[in-house]
Amino acid sequence: MANMTHAYQCDAQGILLGETMVQEDPLEAGAFLLPPGCVLDVPPAIDADTQVAVYANGTWDVRDLPPPDPSPVPVVTEEARTPAVSAIAPTQANQPKAGEHEIALIVDGQWAVVADWRGTAYWLPHDPAGTEHRITELGQTPPDGALFSPPPAPAPSLADAQAAQVATLRSAWQSATEHPVNFTTAAGHADVFACDAAGVTTLDAMLEAYAQSATWPPNLWLNASGMPVTPFTFADLQALARAVADRATPDYPTLLLKIGQVMAAATVEDVRAIGL
Repeated sequence: MANMTHAYQCDAQGILLGETMVQEDPLEAGAFLLPPGCVLDVPPAIDADTQVAVYANGTWDVRDLPPPDPSPVPVVTEEARTPAVSAIAPTQANQPKAGEHEIALIVDGQWAVVADWRGTAYWLPHDPAGTEHRITELGQTPPDGALFSPPPAPAPSLADAQAAQVATLRSAWQSATEHPVNFTTAAGHADVFACDAAGVTTLDAMLEAYAQSATWPPNLWLNASGMPVTPFTFADLQALARAVADRATPDYPTLLLKIGQVMAAATVEDVRAIGL
């Protein structure tokens, strides 16, 4: 059973109307389910005949009532009086049972069962963007036909599938072409070295620049992770260049052949089945 505590009901202007009971939020310990206009701050003591308590900007303020209207008060006979209706105070004993996605809430001083879908995510069936919506407030309910798991992605068109597969083939070919090469230096250090376009260009440039002296003054080279390998002689540079040139790489005409097959495929399934 949820904990209950006192709360204080105000009208739209913040004027204190009376006291009620509220229960603890089962989803958040220490927080209470407050109906509109209810606060937990205890109001100050007032003289009800001459003062009112007003809640504004997070604090209570005591204000004096205007002087009474001097006009005569009409006499009401006993026969004309309407007997007061005694409301049943909400307690844990008379709290109604709430079903799934419901919660018993005190509203206007009485128990009411309201929808409680807070925290529930849903998707709209015909939303092409697949946007997730989430309920955050009491009383909100998912719209009719809502989905409670992401809808499947729409099937791509043949043209979209072809464009995606061509991009995949080109990326795979590029990655295979630039795959690092294994190389062991004359000093016996085995490592992997970059074979991307920038790395190969730098290697060729250094070989050309120092070809006449056949020396490599830095005596080190960077491996594929950017870490220095030393000693690394001019002879190691030459041997690394040969290893790069001799490595097995995918044939470019093969890539073009596969791309041609993709563009000739008649179905999305056929397109996706074509790889290097």
